[in-house]
Amino acid sequence: MRHPAVLTRWLARIVLFAVMGVLLTFADAWFGWSVHSWLRTMQQASTIVRQDEVIWVVVRTKCHYWSSTNTWTYSSSERAERMLEDSRSVQKAFGFRSPLFDSPAELEAWVCPPWTTFRSVDPRPYALPEAGMYRCAVLDFAVGWPAYSLANSVVSHPDPAGQLTPEFRGHIALGPWNFPARPLWPGFAINTVFYGGLAAVLATAFRLARANWRRIRGNCTSCGYSRRGIPVQARCPECGHGA
Repeated sequence: MRHPAVLTRWLARIVLFAVMGVLLTFADAWFGWSVHSWLRTMQQASTIVRQDEVIWVVVRTKCHYWSSTNTWTYSSSERAERMLEDSRSVQKAFGFRSPLFDSPAELEAWVCPPWTTFRSVDPRPYALPEAGMYRCAVLDFAVGWPAYSLANSVVSHPDPAGQLTPEFRGHIALGPWNFPARPLWPGFAINTVFYGGLAAVLATAFRLARANWRRIRGNCTSCGYSRRGIPVQARCPECGHGA
């Protein structure tokens, strides 16, 4: 009868630490989202992506904790090239490190990671009559450590007056804040295992330290009941734990 109880207890612990891993992954990502503007940018690069007669100018900014891509559409190549040059001038002025690439395909793969969503946005219905004006803007944001685990997006379309109206996607709204809530795989699983394992290690270390402290004080290592006057090999009269 003892083995099923032990198995049930271990399964309960695994589920508990898995849930803790998920909660800590969200807490880590939301904390990073809250303070990302204070963290130093490590790298930045930009490029132009042409797709379905749409010209996208994509700028990726990255540090160890978070990464974002800002994407704008243009109706003329000349305006897009000018925007790209402006972006790279800002990059040099602020001293952002630009990663080195051997080919344009490598540059595009770095600037446009799989979690970006701008390719799924069709800006053509929002075309403005002015030549070179952008049709929409997309901000993709990924955050988490040790891997990017959560993301959200802001798609901004112009209204008839030409003002951009933001639409939040993949987020949880808490008051004025829109926290990322779209899981990124395999980063979400990696962080869940990492933080769940860290919680398990800390819980085990605490239990061992508490048991050792109780043993030094002459108490039961399980419940803390005083074992003074009780034979060393006898079970605890309070909880039945072995010596």
